[in-house]
Amino acid sequence: MADQRILYTEEMVGAGHLTKADTLNRIVLVEHGTDGTHKATNVYTDLITKGPWIDVRAYGAKGDGVTDDTVALNNALYAASISNGVCYIPHTGNYYVITTPLIVYGNTHVKLDGHIILGWGANCNMIYMNGVANIIIDGRGFLHGNSPWQTVIGIGGIYVNNSTNVTIRDINIAYIKSWPVNTVGSTDVFVENCAMYSSGNSCEFAAGSSNCWFIGNLVYAI
Repeated sequence: MADQRILYTEEMVGAGHLTKADTLNRIVLVEHGTDGTHKATNVYTDLITKGPWIDVRAYGAKGDGVTDDTVALNNALYAASISNGVCYIPHTGNYYVITTPLIVYGNTHVKLDGHIILGWGANCNMIYMNGVANIIIDGRGFLHGNSPWQTVIGIGGIYVNNSTNVTIRDINIAYIKSWPVNTVGSTDVFVENCAMYSSGNSCEFAAGSSNCWFIGNLVYAI
């Protein structure tokens, strides 16, 4: 019979739990043979590569606080846009380090449960979208702008340029040199239930933006 796959979530194994990796290593795939025998194999890799989303780990992202994950994350984001799907950035217990912007293409849902930090002296926006539509960025994750180590004024967390139908919700954005969210020339942008703190500014809807909403957000230490 066909494989019986298990769909795991962070809640099932405990996000950030010390034994999380070991728990995942104990998940197995049991296949029943036609002769009544059973075969069990480890399916940690199977879960990463064949889930109902694009998991950034399948593209080489480490999230270990040391490796530059920019290329891996951008490759995963591009793959998600082709499939009109979800790019999943899981919690790892450490940071995904980036040194250039993450590019979000149209028709993409970015599920951000992990933590992303801007590398020292990167001096760029963390997430960038330009001329795209139908974007969702949500989750329990964290964008850390590493502002003490950035020297260029004006860089932000999420930069939305000339785009439409964009929703940003439930994430934490902090230590950004300037704006945690900066929207320019865009329409139908919704920023909901986010926490923005310890940054140069808060959220900006500027230069021709319309029908933009800032709802239920927590802003402090700005």
